[in-house]
Amino acid sequence: GLRVLYILPLVCGTLALNARTVIDYEGSENPSIKQASNQSTAPAFQPVDTKPSFRGGDANEFAKWVMENLNYPAEAKAAGIQGRVTLKFTVTESGKIADVIVLSGVHPALDAEAVRVISSSPDWTPGMSKGTKVPVTFTFPVIFSIKSEEKTK
Repeated sequence: GLRVLYILPLVCGTLALNARTVIDYEGSENPSIKQASNQSTAPAFQPVDTKPSFRGGDANEFAKWVMENLNYPAEAKAAGIQGRVTLKFTVTESGKIADVIVLSGVHPALDAEAVRVISSSPDWTPGMSKGTKVPVTFTFPVIFSIKSEEKTK
């Protein structure tokens, strides 16, 4: 159980450092797995006065929630597949999670579980810029480790 405490600062630091506001955001209600394309169309970014918050807490609160709701896929576990799935998602002006995209995947089953858990997140308190609610995009790693999974059960 203590291994989770070693991972939390890494996850929280990554989440905090990668927060960006996307100006040309287009919402999507489809939580299906989307792979990032190799074509880079750099959206316009602006600083955020107040980052989105999850359940009134910081990135640690979201990382804990993800760990509690993550289900290690049986087929991947049986095959000994583990690793880090890196996702990008947007917290919209209404606090909903949208546009969950796999930036770096490990295995289809792990990628799908990471997308599922992030997409099922409860609403956040939206980010603010100059007194206006704005969409904020995050990059977030979901780490699948068989050893830590066995110790937490």
